[in-house]
Formats: sequence, C-alpha cells, structure tokens
Amino acid sequence: MAELTSFAQIEPEAPAGMVPIVKAAEKAKLLAVEVVQLILGSFLSRVVCWTAEQGYSSVLVDPVEVKQLKHDVLVGVSVSKAAGLASLSVRTMWKLTDLDNGFAMLPVIGIKTRQGNRVIYGIMAEDVAAFRRQYLKTSDVAEHLECAVSDATKRLRPVVRH
Repeated sequence: MAELTSFAQIEPEAPAGMVPIVKAAEKAKLLAVEVVQLILGSFLSRVVCWTAEQGYSSVLVDPVEVKQLKHDVLVGVSVSKAAGLASLSVRTMWKLTDLDNGFAMLPVIGIKTRQGNRVIYGIMAEDVAAFRRQYLKTSDVAEHLECAVSDATKRLRPVVRH
C-alpha cells in the first residue's frame, strides 16, 4: 500500500471525476490489478490519495485516463485474466508462461514501465483460446467420459505439476 500511495498526490477532498481503483477497473473492463500496474508503472498522470478514506479505496484515479491507457499501454490480457479465460489458476498460468525455465507454452508480451524497473506482462486472448483448444483439463476429460473428476484424475498421468 505504501508503494502504491507513493505515486499519489495527497488530497483532503476527492477531486471531481476521480474514482477508486476498483470502480475505474470496472468502468474500463479491467481487473483492479491491471489498474494497479498502470499506477506502479507511472503510466497514470492523475493519482490521488484521498485522506477521508483508508486502504485501497483511498487511492483515486481518473477512469477516462485508465480506459485510454488500456488501449495505449496494456497488450492482450493480464496473466490473471488469461487464467480466468482458460479456467486455470493464476499460479498455473504463470507456470505456462515461465520463460526462465524454458517452459513457455503460452507466449507473453512484456511492457517495460516508464522507469524501466518493472515489466507488465500480457497474453493475447487468441493465444489463450488456441491453448484451450489444444490442451484439455481433467474436468474436460471427465465431462467427455461422463464420470467424476476424481475418476478421470485417477486415469490420467499429470503433464504439468505445480
């Protein structure tokens, strides 16, 4: 929270048009974590810490600017959103994009922040859809076999362990 508010100007009153991170994310059809990435990456020019509120709801941003930066800065969908699209856990999605171990089943696109000290990763939604078509989950197999997931799990050999 301290790092997040370090990017904000302290204000006793909420400036007109400024909304909490969650509301801005909702308006821009983003996840709140993506708005936080825009703040930490110094992409947002208007970030305010409203002293009347506490916690994350005290950080206000301009939803119009967030919506614009969605198209100008963010590429594809976040790893969190990609996990939702693939019906996988975020942890599993990170493993599928793990470039350090040479095991990248899904290509990621990195955008350096303005200071260059962070990278915001995105995955193209088309790549997630292609992956989903190519690879099955245990629940998909269970549905096809019309059996319980636990029965399908017993019959399958794991490919990716997390």
